[in-house]
Amino acid sequence: MRAFSMLARRLAIDFGFFKVWEERLVNPRNGHEGDYYTIDCPDWAVVVPYTTDGDLVMVKQWRFGARVVTIELPGGLIDEGEAPEEAAERELLEETGCRAERWTALGWIHPNPANQRNRCHVFLAEGCAWVGGQALDTGEDIEIVRVTEGSLASLLDEGGVTHAVVLAALHLADRARRGVGHA
Repeated sequence: MRAFSMLARRLAIDFGFFKVWEERLVNPRNGHEGDYYTIDCPDWAVVVPYTTDGDLVMVKQWRFGARVVTIELPGGLIDEGEAPEEAAERELLEETGCRAERWTALGWIHPNPANQRNRCHVFLAEGCAWVGGQALDTGEDIEIVRVTEGSLASLLDEGGVTHAVVLAALHLADRARRGVGHA
């Protein structure tokens, strides 16, 4: 499989923390030219945090894109100059008030390679304990949800988690905790 050739590229919209590019590309298979739109935004970090007693710490929040309340994992944008693991630790503390004893980097995934270039770095945080309250951004309204190991399967089976990045992160963490895979 060959990469598409780029004939032109222009910045369509600059929203500050992300930019939308219009690109004129040529399909190498058939020579078709078309306009494609891509989004450049910072990488993300997501944390799969387990407490010292084995509960998974999740967060519940309103997502304006889907117009629903979702159950997710703590995480967010990696600030400029910040290492992914630093962002993971910061996001866990800000969104939940927790710190972890042990951290394992589980790799990264493409959140949406169809039109985004960024990566989401996934971390397993074990031995989490509450050390303070939440320190939410002005645009956040986050409720902490403790999920027991026994209830996680039911939550997933019943469609309680619909965020694709969260589902992928949970899968990577499950494999790592079982000693399967590369993490």
